[in-house]
Amino acid sequence: MNSPLFENPEMYFAVIEGSPQSGTEAFEKYDIAHIACWINVTDLKSGRERAKALVERYGWFARALKEEKIISAAGYDPKNDGLKKFNQALIDDEVCVVYALPRRPN
Repeated sequence: MNSPLFENPEMYFAVIEGSPQSGTEAFEKYDIAHIACWINVTDLKSGRERAKALVERYGWFARALKEEKIISAAGYDPKNDGLKKFNQALIDDEVCVVYALPRRPN
């Protein structure tokens, strides 16, 4: 679905720089990641807390907050893949996408 599910919903969006926790499969494969989070709240503080908890629940340390803002469905081009994530977060309350960089050889 490429159109908003509701009139003009808003939610929290963040990009978090993360590193994999030891003992996870990601730890052997990746050095660092940028993790995009769509959280179905409109308060920056609670959105930030939930995004960090989501990242950690998936086995990553939240190292730095690179970007955060309240976004609306109207801000997306209908063909933008981010709108799909936005709409999914309207259903599931939280969505994250991990863009990881491979571990560099020693």
